Amino acid sequence: GIRARLELLESADPKSAIVSFVRENSADVVVTGTIQKKGILALVSESISDYLIKHVPCTLVLVKRPD
Repeated sequence: GIRARLELLESADPKSAIVSFVRENSADVVVTGTIQKKGILALVSESISDYLIKHVPCTLVLVKRPD
């Protein structure tokens, strides 16, 4: 069967906290939500989703909120 675990992480640096958690727990898949940044914010900051795409060592599933 499939085992799943829900974790809510609180951190001043959520990007690194998620990647560390994934590595420490040998996760096979991460499922997280994503939102579209708009305007200047999209240009000057990397989203958590973008960071996870580059750094998690497992499958990443991004779920977009319906419009």
